Amino acid sequence: MSARSADRAGAMHTFALDHPADLEGWRETARAAYLAGLQPHEVLWTSAGQPSPGDLFAAPVAGNGADATAALPAPVNEGELRVPRGFMQLAREVV
Repeated sequence: MSARSADRAGAMHTFALDHPADLEGWRETARAAYLAGLQPHEVLWTSAGQPSPGDLFAAPVAGNGADATAALPAPVNEGELRVPRGFMQLAREVV
């Protein structure tokens, strides 16, 4: 997974998953984005080989694993992100 991020706080962050069904990549990046204090409206998701969301003429985005969280701001939330047990099962079914 890869990330492209604007430099200022509150900016839009685009994350490219390795493929449309990259549940583990989404899970890892979503957790890091939460811990970095990003709000849902500050995050755009796409998958490798697809143009950046909202930019018709953008070059396709590459996915490349561990680099996704490198562009995130430093963590501001402490601890772990926990969701109900059924949430991950639902996410698997959706993917």
